Amino acid sequence: MPSEFCLLITEVLCVPCLSAHITATCITLLGILIAKTYVSVTDFILVLLFTLCSSMPESYSLQKAYIKVVFRCASQVKIIKHCRDLGVGPGGFYQPGYREGAKLSLRMMCLGKNWDPDSGSYGDIRRFDAAQPPKIPEELTKYVKDAIAASHEFLKQRGKGATNPDAELPVMSPDICIVNFYTTSGKLGFHQDNNEQRSSLARGLPVVSFSLGDTAEFLYGDVRDDDKASKIKLESGDVLIFGGQSRHIFHGVSSIAPKSAPLWVTDKANLRPGRLNLTFRQYNYKGSVNVTPAPFDTCVCDNNTAPLQHLRPGMVLLKKFLKANDQVEIFKLCHNLGVNARECLCLGKKCNQYSNSYGDMRPFDGAQPDIPEIFKKLVEDAIEASHEFLEQRRGTSNALVELPPMSPDMCTVRFDTIIPTIVLRQDTDVTETSLARELPVVSFWLGDSAEFLYPGIRDDVASKIDLESGDVLIFGSQSRRISHAVSSIKPRTAPMWLVDKTDLQAGLLNLTFRQYYHV
Repeated sequence: MPSEFCLLITEVLCVPCLSAHITATCITLLGILIAKTYVSVTDFILVLLFTLCSSMPESYSLQKAYIKVVFRCASQVKIIKHCRDLGVGPGGFYQPGYREGAKLSLRMMCLGKNWDPDSGSYGDIRRFDAAQPPKIPEELTKYVKDAIAASHEFLKQRGKGATNPDAELPVMSPDICIVNFYTTSGKLGFHQDNNEQRSSLARGLPVVSFSLGDTAEFLYGDVRDDDKASKIKLESGDVLIFGGQSRHIFHGVSSIAPKSAPLWVTDKANLRPGRLNLTFRQYNYKGSVNVTPAPFDTCVCDNNTAPLQHLRPGMVLLKKFLKANDQVEIFKLCHNLGVNARECLCLGKKCNQYSNSYGDMRPFDGAQPDIPEIFKKLVEDAIEASHEFLEQRRGTSNALVELPPMSPDMCTVRFDTIIPTIVLRQDTDVTETSLARELPVVSFWLGDSAEFLYPGIRDDVASKIDLESGDVLIFGSQSRRISHAVSSIKPRTAPMWLVDKTDLQAGLLNLTFRQYYHV
């Protein structure tokens, strides 16, 4: 624990009048209690945020605890000057946009790797001028690590993650940083930060965000609906951290409060009106995949945002496994192959809907479209990630038994805009050898979200989950013959970047892969 940190540990349970019992300055804002104590430390002031149970306002039952770390004056000025010096050099600030001409309402600079909003991916150079992004200054890296260390100390003293706070908020070494400057009219739409490497996302490595200048209204929530989002004010010097099970929260900036920056910031740093925001991430994680600590029978819930979920024996959900550029490529390939609404396209083996059988060519035109190699590679990667997850989840090497490997030789592709009726079915239309081996079904979900029904822990009781764009669902072995169905499609839930880049109509694209033969 760095010596420049000091922790505030204040019990606030069952206190009707919090301000009378806490020596800090307290305000309640939309279910969030912000308790601030200004302590004499070198670089930071710690701020604790407690989420209160809105259904029990009189008891103030504590549900969650967040940590906000606040920079002192001198540190804020240093950070602003770092950004100014880097921003006027090669790879400095510019206004990002899309190929069709639309621009974002902010100015951006990338450190470590360049973020391209048009492709939704990171690269080593900037597309429009081939500039290489500057490196992250060591002083900023130290601030990030110290803030996480302070958070761990807080979690230990609060009793949450007392022996292993890294499980709730993993340690990370930032190698990428996006610096955004918002004018007083700037905004940022509701989104997720999920374009880092899969190893980093699966580990739940946190996003660490520095705010300087004018105050921003920050929205966050478990679902992509800004009307239902929670709100907090991020002021100059605030550091917000979200990782672990909160790594995939939706978030955005709804507004900037003009003339809300401290005068000493505008005077000493000569900062123009607006908000400067730095978000740090670790692009790639070299270690092993992190897993949710709950057993599969407690992991079944509609709003679970863990990156890998063990739904039942032989059934794994990989949340947001397909990255943005993968989703765009899949849509474009399916479009080129002729996918139309309410029609089924078969790749590899061809489905005869009248005889409910598969053959080597389509009966009506003799076509023989094969499965694109990129699809096969993504299936292989998803199964490999599931094996690593199951081995660590169970502490054994029996992942191959619970989820056997498979090489897809058939794929059915559907694009649906509505689900007229709920039809529970089994995927059993493969050879008996494949079924006997219990080779898994691998399913990609893109576009609008869908409500998916499947047997719960007991086969006679149905469970349901929301499948979002980029999710991959795998079921094999004991779950290979489960009955399942899509009960509804949720309109206008597809990511806006996917709609913009693919001219996607409202609807759900589903690709289901199987291995027809097993030798």
